[in-house]
Amino acid sequence: MELNGSKVKYVAFGLGLGALAGLAGGYIPLALYLAPGFFGFALAAWGAFGAVPAIAAALAADYVLLGAADALYVASLWVPASLIIGVMIGKKLPWRSAVAFSALALGIALYMNMALGPMLAGENPFARATAAAKEYASLFSEQLAVSPLGQDEEYMKAALTLFADFVDATPQIVMVAVCGSAMFFSLADVLIARGLCKAAKRALRPVTHFALWQLSKQYGYVALAAAAGTIAALLLGLANAEALFAAAACIVLMPLMLMGACYMEFMLRMSGGRRALRRAAFYAFALFLMPYSLILTGLMDRLMRVRRHYTQKKPNQS
Repeated sequence: MELNGSKVKYVAFGLGLGALAGLAGGYIPLALYLAPGFFGFALAAWGAFGAVPAIAAALAADYVLLGAADALYVASLWVPASLIIGVMIGKKLPWRSAVAFSALALGIALYMNMALGPMLAGENPFARATAAAKEYASLFSEQLAVSPLGQDEEYMKAALTLFADFVDATPQIVMVAVCGSAMFFSLADVLIARGLCKAAKRALRPVTHFALWQLSKQYGYVALAAAAGTIAALLLGLANAEALFAAAACIVLMPLMLMGACYMEFMLRMSGGRRALRRAAFYAFALFLMPYSLILTGLMDRLMRVRRHYTQKKPNQS
């Protein structure tokens, strides 16, 4: 099959994008989490002629820089999410579905890369993370013991208790970090891919203003399933039930935090006038009480359904 000029251009752009992303991922860990936005754009805007060379070039760069094992690790972080974002944008599927499924792919990849090694060795999935937490707790305890504060017996006892609690809570902390990172970066990646596609004049599914974003109807079913699964695990006394509870809490509460921010933006826009100062004060207040203020606001919005009665003035505007 002969390639025309535009397809050759897509191949060249894809190779360049992949090489840059691979080099960035080899030196900057943050780039791994943002890569799906760029590769998703390549698939949605340039098709397979741009995406396949981009992914191949990135994998080759990672292999040269990191070796086969680490290249496979980093590829699991961005390849599935990239394909999900690219396909969903290309087929003009709902934006929130692209965020949800890419978050699921990224979350599974993060968890498996953390837990697969210990599980294959017959250990607890959080064994390595807990061992690292114990090492840091021991180091801090030793440093505190030789400091002036370490001479206070009561203070030292309280500090050691705090460090022990931190070690015990390591599985929950890890799951919050995994779920939070997956949700945050999947949203960022979809926004990056959308922005690049829009700049490339790619036809896109319309998206409402941030102030009118809504959770899908499936959110309620997912939240109920997460809660039911967690309650069952806790009642049965399964291993790592507390970590499962932390993951379920993130699944239920983090989308409500986003809805809380949307509701705040909605109220600011409805109030009219000069909003910059009030917006800054609103978000500073939310940050001070975060996450509780946004969660409660999002829950109130979910129950009252205030924003559902409003539509965007230009619904066809992407």
